[in-house]
Amino acid sequence: MTRSRTYGVDPPFNAWVRNQRGLDSVIRGLVVTDIDMCFHQYRTHVDGIGTREVHLVMDVEVKTRDALPAPSQLETLWIRHERLTRGGIAMRHSQRGITSWHFGMFILSLPGEAPGDDDDHVRWCSFRNGGALRTRSITVGDLRRVLGFDLRPDTLKPLDLRRHHFTGEIAQEVETPLGFTTAEIVKVQS
Repeated sequence: MTRSRTYGVDPPFNAWVRNQRGLDSVIRGLVVTDIDMCFHQYRTHVDGIGTREVHLVMDVEVKTRDALPAPSQLETLWIRHERLTRGGIAMRHSQRGITSWHFGMFILSLPGEAPGDDDDHVRWCSFRNGGALRTRSITVGDLRRVLGFDLRPDTLKPLDLRRHHFTGEIAQEVETPLGFTTAEIVKVQS
């Protein structure tokens, strides 16, 4: 059996998992953790290069009563963070031309069971290299800005989606459907 819940009541499946002798955390070395929330925002961004679809994603583990994850859960969350970000923000371009930024795994520690007024503070934790936690006290107003991707969850600075690569235009020869060759102006990015 896995460790019993400290506060509150488990959803039925979680309670079932906790009571399975074959899934014992001590005998099997099994750590079971649920990820509380996944935030995924769709944006259409326009910059000097053009328009593109951007997906912003982060996972958040929520702790109440000023708690932080137990060492075993923290290690699991760190492994997940590393896998999601591969040492940096994962920027992938899918077949549909969508840019995805996965900021990884974060921990939100609340003083009670839910955030209070805008001026109240919560702890926002991000992973440093090597798995150590960086804990910062932020206001509930800033928490809203982080969860809405107005602030970067990893740095807490304003999110900037501009592409910072040199762009230029070149003439490229293309063949038309009738077999003629014509010049087409194409934007390129370094």
